[in-house]
Amino acid sequence: MLSVKKAALVALLILLGAGHVAYWYVPREHAATLAAENEVGAVLAHDDLPLRVWFAYPHQNLAFVAGSEGGERWREGLAEMLGVPTVELPAFGPFALPPANEMAVATDFSGDRMVAAARVYPGVALFARAAGMLADNPWLSGGEVVQAGRRFEVTWEGRTWIVRSQGERWPEPERAATGADPALARFGFGRPVGPMPAGAYKIRRNGEHLDLMSDGLAPRDVRRPEAGVLLLADHRDGLRGMAVLGPGEGSLRGVPSAISFALSPAKPAELPFERLYDLLGIDRQAVSDGNWEVVASDEAALERGLQLQRTVSRSPPNPGDLVVTADLDVVRAATDELEAQLEGVPLRGLKELRQWRGAAMILSELGAYDAWSLEMTAGGREVRSRLWRAP
Repeated sequence: MLSVKKAALVALLILLGAGHVAYWYVPREHAATLAAENEVGAVLAHDDLPLRVWFAYPHQNLAFVAGSEGGERWREGLAEMLGVPTVELPAFGPFALPPANEMAVATDFSGDRMVAAARVYPGVALFARAAGMLADNPWLSGGEVVQAGRRFEVTWEGRTWIVRSQGERWPEPERAATGADPALARFGFGRPVGPMPAGAYKIRRNGEHLDLMSDGLAPRDVRRPEAGVLLLADHRDGLRGMAVLGPGEGSLRGVPSAISFALSPAKPAELPFERLYDLLGIDRQAVSDGNWEVVASDEAALERGLQLQRTVSRSPPNPGDLVVTADLDVVRAATDELEAQLEGVPLRGLKELRQWRGAAMILSELGAYDAWSLEMTAGGREVRSRLWRAP
């Protein structure tokens, strides 16, 4: 009888241990509120650094969204898109990112300045510090680290792991950002990043989809993108539009076809691959259609542009609005085409290629999602964006 009880107790302990591991370590979505007055929240409120991001349970959420234990492609992709150097953070055992309740990183647009903090699980923090001292690894134990000529200072405050570029001011915890509602991640932009205006944002689950929106906004539906195209309709300074076509709809020497639209008196914006077209000697096509002026990379794109112009004309309902919709398979395919066709060609430093390659790295971690929508209204004060999960 006693042996049966012991066996039952052992089985119960095993189940509890497995449940603990599954809840706290196995990849899954795990939203959280942003706690007040801690070092991690202080990073998100660091007003001297314009690019700030906070993740709840980073080792779980990023791995779950990516469908893997990875995390390297997120960092590489963001670095490419923003044109900043990548910092190779240490692995915490089998995890690419520290097992932590929360983690935050802030940097400038040059990538020269950076602060980061993670509220690491207590047991993991003790093990990491001990392992770092035994292996003489200052990334884990604390101390000075030199990487690619850049110096960083690593310290621990209790179980909070802190990294900052040498001489960087550390924000005070009492200035920490707070968030009353649970979120998977939060962002702070000190100045515009691409089409996103400066401000505070959060990411939350909406059914099968992921929503990124201005902090404090109530969720509402956004329009689903049109298949086969990346399309922008901009009503902030006159009515303009822009489109990038998938490889099946037109391609020029390995560069995706593109179109730019403008309603008079506005003028068409520069095509997304303008510099590449110039370098490859590709002549643009232009036509006037009523009060619209359309510029395209080639004749086939021009014909498609005349069809899309009607979509652009009805997309942003009010002056000051901006709408971006993207078939993510178009972005993936266009990037693959650029990489294949331009391999070995010394064009890698072009901003357009960096941005597309960075987007492709991030999208490689988002294979379950096939479309993206962004709607910016009220003069940029309200932003709603959605990653649409593939059917």
